[in-house]
Amino acid sequence: MSAARPQRGYVLLIVLAAVAVLSIVAAFVHAQSERQLVLTSALKGQSMAAARATLAAEAYLAKYSANYPSSTLSLLPTFDTYLDAIDAGPGSTLPDALTDYSPTYGNPALSLDLPSGGGAQYCVDVWMLNRGTNIAPWTVLEVFGYYGYRQSGALTTCLQLANSGTVVVSQLEVQIEEDTTPGNSPGGPGPGGGTGAAGGY
Repeated sequence: MSAARPQRGYVLLIVLAAVAVLSIVAAFVHAQSERQLVLTSALKGQSMAAARATLAAEAYLAKYSANYPSSTLSLLPTFDTYLDAIDAGPGSTLPDALTDYSPTYGNPALSLDLPSGGGAQYCVDVWMLNRGTNIAPWTVLEVFGYYGYRQSGALTTCLQLANSGTVVVSQLEVQIEEDTTPGNSPGGPGPGGGTGAAGGY
């Protein structure tokens, strides 16, 4: 009888070791699953932000093609980059057009969750790109798509919300070349000589 005790102790040791290994495996699987869920959620948010930026860019490009506000844009100074235009302060760009449905700070404020279309949607800022002496500048649509809630009423511009760290952001830059060919645009010059998109992410 006394010889069986060491054997039972050995079996118990094996069982405890197996339980420890299974616990480690379960923890690893749980960690991997959690990371996969986080990655999937991030990709979904980025996809939604990109889709909103694209739709906003298409809508604004169509509006500018139909009715090019050359008299308004001619009042804007020209810059080499978007950040230069932002740093120049008010009057350097057209007012940011922010579309936001966040529950507290949205306009209108809607009680919708993010999958149902709630939260910040997109923002468009317009500035003029300097192309050199005696060369007509390009009109640039700086378009931001968002996925998330605007969490402060102080975030009123496209770039402020994009840099807030509270939303997923996708940015597109659409450059509109003024068509100066007579007869190509009723009512005066308009976009049509060429358009391009750059800087999307």
